[in-house]
Amino acid sequence: MKKIGIILVLALLGFATHLYYVFRPIDGVDVSEMALSLQSPTEKCEYHKHLRLLLGDQDPDALKYLVNVQVDGEGAYDHGRTLVQVLIKLGDPIFGGMISKLNKNEKDTLLILLMAGYEYGGFSATPNWEQFNRQFPLTFRALSGKV
Repeated sequence: MKKIGIILVLALLGFATHLYYVFRPIDGVDVSEMALSLQSPTEKCEYHKHLRLLLGDQDPDALKYLVNVQVDGEGAYDHGRTLVQVLIKLGDPIFGGMISKLNKNEKDTLLILLMAGYEYGGFSATPNWEQFNRQFPLTFRALSGKV
C-alpha cells in the first residue's frame, strides 16, 4: 500500500511539473483564460505548446494551428490580442513572412482576429486599421493579398 501511495505522489508531482512548464507565463505575451474558454484541458495544453513553438522556433505550422483555434465572443478579442502581442514580439518581417503559409480562409480569419485584438488590446490610444498598416506594413500586405 505504501508503494502505491509513493507512486501516486510521484505521478501527481510529475503532472504538476508538466502543467507548470506548459502554462508558465510567456514574456511579453498575455494569454487570457477567456480566449481558451471553449477548449478542453488537452486543447489548452496544445494552445500553449503551439504558442511557444511560434515564438521560439518561429514555426509557421504553429501559426496555422493558432489561427484555427475555436474561439467565440469575447474570447475572439482576447485571442486576437494575444496574436497581436506575438506579432509585436516576433516583428513584422518574421510574422508577415509566415502568413504566406496560410490559405485564403486562414488569412481572412487571422485578419479578423488581428483587427479585433488590435482594437481591443489597448495597443494605441486611437487604434484603427490604417495605423496598424503603418506599424506592420508587411503583415498588412500579406493579409490583404497585396504582396
